Amino acid sequence: MKKYIVAIIQQAKQDQVIYALQEVNVPGASVMFVKGYGEYINQFSRDSLSDGIRLEVLVDEKEVNKVVNVILENAWTGLQGDGVVTVSTVDEVYRVRDKLKVS
Repeated sequence: MKKYIVAIIQQAKQDQVIYALQEVNVPGASVMFVKGYGEYINQFSRDSLSDGIRLEVLVDEKEVNKVVNVILENAWTGLQGDGVVTVSTVDEVYRVRDKLKVS
């Protein structure tokens, strides 16, 4: 079964997290710039939204703990606003190139 991991992390940690994922052979990831707020809100800014990175990874179920730990270890600063990681189940995956179901 495939799992979908989404992590919202600080922009400054993007490269470190991506390189660490490559080191443990994660086959691919998507990265997007996002703005948002959670428990930490910058009350001293007119725009209270924080800049961040949304990282998306699709992995086999047996790889989830390893991948989540890599993200947590490499995104961590110990400060408010470090981010969040979620894991969801994926029912089906299709490859656009040849229109085949791959999971």
